[in-house]
Amino acid sequence: MGRLQEAAAPTGAAPTGADEPRRRVRPGQQPKLAALSPNALPSLAEDGKTAIYDITAKTVYMPNGKRLEAHSGLGPKMDDPRHVNVRMHGATPPNVYRLTMRESLFHGVRALRMTPVDQSKMYGRAGILAHSYMLGPSGQSNGCVSFKDYQAFLDAYLRGEVNKIVVVERLDSAPGATQVASSNWLSDTLGKLFKSDSSTDQYAEAGAN
Repeated sequence: MGRLQEAAAPTGAAPTGADEPRRRVRPGQQPKLAALSPNALPSLAEDGKTAIYDITAKTVYMPNGKRLEAHSGLGPKMDDPRHVNVRMHGATPPNVYRLTMRESLFHGVRALRMTPVDQSKMYGRAGILAHSYMLGPSGQSNGCVSFKDYQAFLDAYLRGEVNKIVVVERLDSAPGATQVASSNWLSDTLGKLFKSDSSTDQYAEAGAN
């Protein structure tokens, strides 16, 4: 099966695919995690609608405590956060993403757009979606979040139970059934994972939408 172009950008949107600008990372240099503004952390959990995708654990933790198997990346770079800077092959870049329904079907699937709050942390990548398995039974993708039970995630979105997803390299430990929806747990956990190295308030915008 050939490569899937993850999403065609709507008219006037940033270019995707081969036209994407590429952010250079020197050989051996590890991609840098996105920085979260400390003041923005609580806002992500205030509405209890933020899911967490742990790349290494291959799991999305839902606000209601449910766990969904998920993957991203292609071939040997699949589920490996060391290669999130590699376009079309790397896993989903760590960031906070707002979820919206894609304007049209994506290869027959009602995919969700994942709009990053901080474009500077995307390594020039764009068109990230959440969708079902499309590149075989292992869940490989060109960078989108590929769900084994995508219908469960889509249904949660349609019911208004989830409107944001935070992508992280790995969590120190899996959250309990009620922790993901807890402001204190989410704020503390993300504060450790996303070390603030700037004064950006862009993440506050995610919590306000």
